[in-house]
Amino acid sequence: MERMLAGDEVAARETLKTKLQVQGTLDLTVARAQNNYSLAARLQDL
Repeated sequence: MERMLAGDEVAARETLKTKLQVQGTLDLTVARAQNNYSLAARLQDL
C-alpha cells in the first residue's frame, strides 16, 4: 500500500512539473506574441 501511495506522489509531482513547464512555455509564447504585435504596429507607423 505504501508503495502505491509513493508511486501516486511521484506521479503527482511529475504532473505538476509538466503543468508548470507548459505554463512557462505558454507565458513565453504570449510574451512573444505581444512583442510581435508591438513591433508590427511600430513598423506600420513608418
